[in-house]
Amino acid sequence: MLMATSKSSVALARVFDGPPPEIATAISHDAEIDRVSSWIGDLIENGIQPQEIGGFVRSDREMDRC
Repeated sequence: MLMATSKSSVALARVFDGPPPEIATAISHDAEIDRVSSWIGDLIENGIQPQEIGGFVRSDREMDRC
């Protein structure tokens, strides 16, 4: 059971009601950087505030890439 305040309920609703995750592959580290940079730029251009964008990595090994 999830007990949430109204503020966290809104955040939770966005996770479940938002667009499905997009999964992409890149042929190189540089291609990955270009793709992610472009995607983040598009988000900001479409009104998403930078502080609303987060990066997630699989393990500590990828942390410097995030």
